[in-house]
Amino acid sequence: MNILSNKKIGISVLFILFFSLLAIVFSHNYAYAANGELKVHYIDVGQADSILIDLPNNEVMLIDGGTYADGETVVNYLKQQGITNIDYMVNTHPHNDHVGGLVKVMEEVVEKDTFTVGNIYMYMTSSADGVPKFTEFTEMLDTIRVDPVQVVAGTELINEMVGEKKLIVKCLAPFKLDNSNLNNNSMVLRLEYGNVSYLFMADAEEEEEQQLLASGENLKCDVLKVGHHGAKTSSSQAFLNAVMPKAAVITADTSVNSSGLPAEAILTRLHEVGADIYRTDLLGTIVSTSTGNGYSMNKTPKADIHLPSGTITFDKDEYTYTGSKIIPDVTIKIGGISLKEGIDYICSYKDNINVGTASVTFIGMGSYYGSKTKNFKITQKSITKATYFHINDKVYTGSKLSPSVVVMDGSTKLKKNKDYTVSYTKTTNIGQGVVTVKGKGNYSGSQKVYFTIKPKKTSISSKQSLKNGKVMLQWQKISHADGYQILYSVNNKNQFKTFKNVKGGDVTSLTKKLTAGKKYFFYIRSYKIVDGKKVYSDNSTIVSLKHKKSIGKCKVSKIKKLKYNGKPRTQKSVVVKLGKKKLVAGTDYKISYKNNTKRGTATIIIKGIGFYRSSVKKNFKIV
Repeated sequence: MNILSNKKIGISVLFILFFSLLAIVFSHNYAYAANGELKVHYIDVGQADSILIDLPNNEVMLIDGGTYADGETVVNYLKQQGITNIDYMVNTHPHNDHVGGLVKVMEEVVEKDTFTVGNIYMYMTSSADGVPKFTEFTEMLDTIRVDPVQVVAGTELINEMVGEKKLIVKCLAPFKLDNSNLNNNSMVLRLEYGNVSYLFMADAEEEEEQQLLASGENLKCDVLKVGHHGAKTSSSQAFLNAVMPKAAVITADTSVNSSGLPAEAILTRLHEVGADIYRTDLLGTIVSTSTGNGYSMNKTPKADIHLPSGTITFDKDEYTYTGSKIIPDVTIKIGGISLKEGIDYICSYKDNINVGTASVTFIGMGSYYGSKTKNFKITQKSITKATYFHINDKVYTGSKLSPSVVVMDGSTKLKKNKDYTVSYTKTTNIGQGVVTVKGKGNYSGSQKVYFTIKPKKTSISSKQSLKNGKVMLQWQKISHADGYQILYSVNNKNQFKTFKNVKGGDVTSLTKKLTAGKKYFFYIRSYKIVDGKKVYSDNSTIVSLKHKKSIGKCKVSKIKKLKYNGKPRTQKSVVVKLGKKKLVAGTDYKISYKNNTKRGTATIIIKGIGFYRSSVKKNFKIV
């Protein structure tokens, strides 16, 4: 035996074995398993589901495959990702938009040997026999002699450690095999890796959500695959409150969608619970990556909730004109959630001050797009609600008067012929005139405003303080007056009281006794009697009068006999009293002399000044 040859043969065998092992290792999705990283691919297959999961244990799971037409997209995507083996194939329920694409994948398995398949989990039911692609799928499984596994709530597909982190894929639903509603018997899976979790809801609707809530299972997740493409029949508020996802992925296709998916109500609910929304119809294929500590998404959230789908209500059906911009209290609800102004939408108002039809346009922002306009009515304000009406009193002229009216509504002065018109009644004769203010434009109704038509005012033409202690006043005659009121005040221009009421418009003077020695102020008003009441004119100009007291009866004392010295002699200590009052020289009287420069009889003359009139003479001797 040639030992060298034997050695060469042995070495060759070793090389063959080594490269065969490498081939096996690399053929098992080697490119897809890197450093315990999890990747979840939400493949854009329109309004259908196909989710590729690159597990951190170097295995691959494919949940659904979209429609048969989408199958080519799924196959190509798997190839692009370097997938050759599908360890777990899951069909959540038999509808075409979930199982159809799996038929295409199985064609690649059976006919082209493109992929190998490990375990197949599915919902097995005879009620789906009428779904062509489901039937075709099950027949292909029979061809390759694969027995699919029927799973129900509680089944764990995976439960193992990847390094120091737990990897669990658990089936949370269905709870029983009920063929009456395939959506509500969807296979719901929860994936947990380290401290990150994903929930895959397939087409589960509110009925199955209620069963999940009652199960006591942990439903909280970081990333939620929203049930039934965002239909109103799924993602109930109670369910979302329990799940509280940080991110929500919706598989939909609005370009061919006649059923309005995703529903605006669901988008709003997700937005309200604080989920970032990712839509395949807007973003294409979405990939979430996790190392078991937090997660990332390869796209920026984009919800695009259509604001016009919301219900807009105002707090009132109509609003009364105020003179300011009318800003209704608005509620916008989508899916039972109230939107927030400044966060979800802004408002633009038009014609919202004056009476008529006003409008407000709501413009979406943030997660909301589109705009919607809603009208509201502004009705007239009653002119009687204006805060101030005023007409200045007028003076009788003998002709019809048309006084101006001041109408204030708050701090706004209303404009004649724009906000109101006026009509006049009883505006000729002395008495009460009436102006009717009738609302116009922004105002309705009418308000009567009253003013006084006064007699002409008179003026005091003469005033006298008479020696007999009386005063005399004379004034201008007012032909249409019925009389005059004379008022006076003592030493004060403010505190007047009636001095005399004089009847008769022809009377133009009054003489009446007043206490002398004081200063008086007078004014006169003419009046006309209307309906038994006096209507007074404006006051005449106030005049003052010093009513002087005679000094003739005063007592003069301390006049002495004086000695002649060749010069005029004067008294130094004269005391003048009127009654008990001692008068003051220079204020009440002044002194002069006669014959006081020679021997004989001289005369001192005391003459009243100020409030005193007349004079007193007293003789004295010069010796």
